[in-house]
Amino acid sequence: MIQVDQATGTFADPEQLWRANVAANPRSWAAQVNLADLLLKSGSLQEGCDAASRAVELEPSAPVAHENLGMALSQLGRLHEAE
Repeated sequence: MIQVDQATGTFADPEQLWRANVAANPRSWAAQVNLADLLLKSGSLQEGCDAASRAVELEPSAPVAHENLGMALSQLGRLHEAE
């Protein structure tokens, strides 16, 4: 369940914000990049890797998408998969 701070109208949790954004805009590479970044920083490595991979699929020319995917693969010990 998505929780919104009633006083400010903002999401109570940044992860909820980006998950909702991805759900509402599944073809948004920027939303995928931001979700990936958040997940990687929180230690959800496989899920972050999946979001980063999706961002690269959606926008292959975005350097930040490739950077997130490379970091995710490195943290998962799958550096050989990074291009």
